[in-house]
Amino acid sequence: MEILNHTNSYIEELGEKVSVQKKEVSKLQKGIAKTTTDPLSEDEDQENQEDDQGEQEKPDLDELDENEKIKYNLKNSSKVYYKITHSIQEEVKTQPKMIKAGELKSYQIYGLNWMVSLYNNNLNGILADEMGLGKTIQTISLFAHLIECKGNEGPFLVVVPLTTITNWTLEFDRWAPDIKKIIYKGKKSERPKLGQMLKSEKFNVLITTYEYIMLDKAILSKILWQYIIVDEGHRMKNFKSKFAMTLGQQYSSAHRILLTGTPLQNNLSELWALLNFLLPKIFSSCEDFQKWFDKALSKSYATGNKQMTAEEREAMELSEEEQLLIINRLHQILRPFLLRRVKKDVAKELP
Repeated sequence: MEILNHTNSYIEELGEKVSVQKKEVSKLQKGIAKTTTDPLSEDEDQENQEDDQGEQEKPDLDELDENEKIKYNLKNSSKVYYKITHSIQEEVKTQPKMIKAGELKSYQIYGLNWMVSLYNNNLNGILADEMGLGKTIQTISLFAHLIECKGNEGPFLVVVPLTTITNWTLEFDRWAPDIKKIIYKGKKSERPKLGQMLKSEKFNVLITTYEYIMLDKAILSKILWQYIIVDEGHRMKNFKSKFAMTLGQQYSSAHRILLTGTPLQNNLSELWALLNFLLPKIFSSCEDFQKWFDKALSKSYATGNKQMTAEEREAMELSEEEQLLIINRLHQILRPFLLRRVKKDVAKELP
């Protein structure tokens, strides 16, 4: 219960920061027909009233044993936290009309819904589907949906490795040829012409590489991007790298999404770097993030007092059940901002 209360307070604190993040994003949005400036919609107010009514019927916690209390608090806090983050609900049932090369799979429509929910709630996230499940087409579908249904025609910035820029270009040509794109690459003598093109021509998407983000930041960072999409987004895990610092600190955007097929490693500072790039108002302090989870999971968490006996230290070390509880809480925090599917679960026909 002590660990539960400890992590509960952190989740409540994050919930308050979510509202701040939503307000910050709404200030950056321009040229969008409908913008959410209030972090709570009328629908959510009604939901909250229903929740308040439901809370009157909650069980008497004093009558529950410890395990039942933990289960109730875990379920309740997770529900409240997710409702705060994804407060505005919209269901996208069909793929955008601009998508012409084929039909999206059901899990890809689900991914589109999730990204649209992030957009509606002024939040950012990580699309971490396993390689081969179509992160590229889901991203293209998001742009198509925003253009068709939201009146948001960009500009959208897609940052990719040099080795994949040709594939991204072909996928746009194949799936959504009506989306106007500019491929930003070339020799030093050629790129000023591209810079002039950005000023004179209307476009929806600019596709470029990590290198040009740094080399031509004087041109590209002056544009207020509606979206920044980073392919191979785990490259942002080192927040002190030149690329991460340049893109994170010198480029402005209303929304951001990282694409990565690489599962997140057990390194909380690297995870924090990704979350800080996406949601700087929510995950503002690496030290606080590690204080709540990294130290809590460490064997030395409760054994700093050298005067303690070996028996006392062993008694204070976290049990496997307590560690699993903390990991569960960490997953709750990530759930609104990270979507990951693997082939064996959603596309068993794929090799």
